[in-house]
Amino acid sequence: GTGKTRRRPNKASMLVTLANYWIQGQFWLCAGFERPQPLRLGNTHHTMHWGSLLAAAAAAATPQERQLAGVSTSATSGQRWKTERKRRFEGVVGLTNIDRPRWPRPRLKCARAAVCTTINALTKPIEIVANASDWCLVVVGDAITPGDAYQRLARQKPDKVAYLSLEDQRRLPYETSAAMPERHFGRKNVGYVYAAHAGASQIFDFDDDNALLSPTALDGLKPSTKVQLASGKGPVNPYPWFGASKAWPRGLPLDSLNSANASIATTKSTVQLGAVQGLAQRDPDVDAIYRLAPRNALPLPFFFDRKAASENLIALSSKTMAPFNAQATLWFRDAFSALYLPTTVHGRVSDIWRSYAAQAAFRCQGLSLAFSPPVVEQDRNAHDFMGDYMSERPLYEEAGALVEYLLAWPCPSGSSLATAFERLFVDLYERGFIEVQDVGRLQAFLRDLIRATDHGAALPGRANRHKRGGWRSGAGSR
Repeated sequence: GTGKTRRRPNKASMLVTLANYWIQGQFWLCAGFERPQPLRLGNTHHTMHWGSLLAAAAAAATPQERQLAGVSTSATSGQRWKTERKRRFEGVVGLTNIDRPRWPRPRLKCARAAVCTTINALTKPIEIVANASDWCLVVVGDAITPGDAYQRLARQKPDKVAYLSLEDQRRLPYETSAAMPERHFGRKNVGYVYAAHAGASQIFDFDDDNALLSPTALDGLKPSTKVQLASGKGPVNPYPWFGASKAWPRGLPLDSLNSANASIATTKSTVQLGAVQGLAQRDPDVDAIYRLAPRNALPLPFFFDRKAASENLIALSSKTMAPFNAQATLWFRDAFSALYLPTTVHGRVSDIWRSYAAQAAFRCQGLSLAFSPPVVEQDRNAHDFMGDYMSERPLYEEAGALVEYLLAWPCPSGSSLATAFERLFVDLYERGFIEVQDVGRLQAFLRDLIRATDHGAALPGRANRHKRGGWRSGAGSR
C-alpha cells in the first residue's frame, strides 16, 4: 500500500523472529503445553506449534544462516561460550616510567606473611596463624568487618599482626587501596601489597575458615624443589592424586570431569615453583554442583590422604592446567605479580580466573604450580548452595573455553611476569572474561608491587605510634 518494495525475509531473519517468539513462549512449553500463535513472517501469517515451526525453519536454513541467527542446530541445545575478540582495549599497556617515591616500610618485617580478608568476627583459623612462629599476619577488613577483636590482636602482637581497616587502607600510600571496590573479596589485593612491602618472600593466601593442620604445616616448602610431574594435555583434576576419586575442585571445566586425567611420573624432577595449592580436609573446595548432588553419590565431608606436604608435591606440566584457590595457597616472591584477584567478577569466580591466568603467565617464566597434601581443615562458613551456584555460573559456562585459550596463549617476547600478566588481562578483557576496570586495577597493583621493593624506614605514624617509632595498622582507639 505504501509503494515501497519489501524484500522477502531470508531464513536467518525468520529464525531470529522464531527464536524471539520461542523465548516468549518457553514457559508454556516447559509446562507441557504447545500454544499455537499466529506469527507474521514476511507477508504471510502462520499458525503452527512452536516446536514444529522452529524445527522446520532450522532444518530449512543453511549452517551459515543458523549461525547468523544465533540459533542452535538443535532445538534442545544451546551454544557454547566462544573465546573470540569482542572489543578492543583503548588504554595504555606497559609498566614503564613508574614514579618511585621513597615509601617508608611497614612496621612488620616478615620473611613469610599470611594474608586474608574477612567480614566475620575473629576466627580460630586466624588466631592459629597469628600464633604460628616465623609468620606475620595481615588481615584486610572491609566495610562491615567487626574490627575490635582484630585491633586488639594487632596491639597484642604489634611486630607480627597487622589489621587493615578501611580507614587504615585509605591512609596507605598504595594506588591499590583506592582502586579496590568495597564489599568485595578483591580488597585482599591490598593485603598482598602490604605483605610484599613488609619484605615477605612467601605469602600464604588463606581464608578465615581454613585452619592450618599444624603451625608447621607449610614448613619445608621452597621455590626450588623436587616434585613429581603430572603430564597430560588440557584441564586436569588433582583431587584423585590425593585419594579423593569422586571429587573435583571448584573451577574445573564441567566437560572435563570425566577426562581430566594425567599421568604422574614415578621419579622426581627439580622445578621452580610459583605457587603451591594446599588441599583442605573435611570440607574441601568443591563447586555448588557437587554440594547440591546426592550425598550417597558424592560424599561430603571427605578427607584426602594425610602426608607431609613438602615431600609429596605434584606439579603440573606446561601443557596442563588445574584451578587453584585463594583459600590455602602459598606463593613465592617470583610469582607475586600474579597474585591480583579480579574485582569485576564474583568472588567465587575471581580466584579461579586468577589461577588460570597465573598458570599461563608462569609458563612464560618457567614457573610451575604444584599441589600438596592437605595443609588446612575447612570449617566452612555458612553458604546458600543455590546462591553459590548462581555466582559460579561463569565457571560452568566459560572455564573450558578459558583454559583452551590460555594453553595456546603466546608468551610476549622478553616479558617479565608482570608484563605478561598485564597483557593477559588485556586479552581477557577483550574476550569478555573480565571488565575494563580490572585492567586498570591490575596496573595499579603492579605499580605498587614495583614501588614496594624500594624499602625505607617504617611507615609514617598517625595518632598511634610504637614507642620506637613507626606506623602500626590496627592500633586505633578502642
